[in-house]
Amino acid sequence: MALTQVGDETITVAAVAIGFTAAEIPPLRGRTILAKVYVESGGPIRWNSFTTPTQGGSEGSPLVYADSIIEVVGSLSTFRMIKDTGAADATCRVAYFGSGPVTN
Repeated sequence: MALTQVGDETITVAAVAIGFTAAEIPPLRGRTILAKVYVESGGPIRWNSFTTPTQGGSEGSPLVYADSIIEVVGSLSTFRMIKDTGAADATCRVAYFGSGPVTN
């Protein structure tokens, strides 16, 4: 199965956990199954696909810095990011990849 890029967006990560913008994830006959998140500037940030991350990462969320890439595979609806304690807001660019044609 070949994946092709089907969408993109820019997200500002601040002191409140944020996920992907549902309207930016294209509807596919297949499905959108991968997002690549490039932490462009600011941060560091914490992220988690299973629980809401917190500043400081007390729940165990990984810490990533600018110029890092996070690959999110599978359900994109539960992924969240937050800036770390004392960090600057971060700018993240997201590219969505899927296995089917866009259905508008």
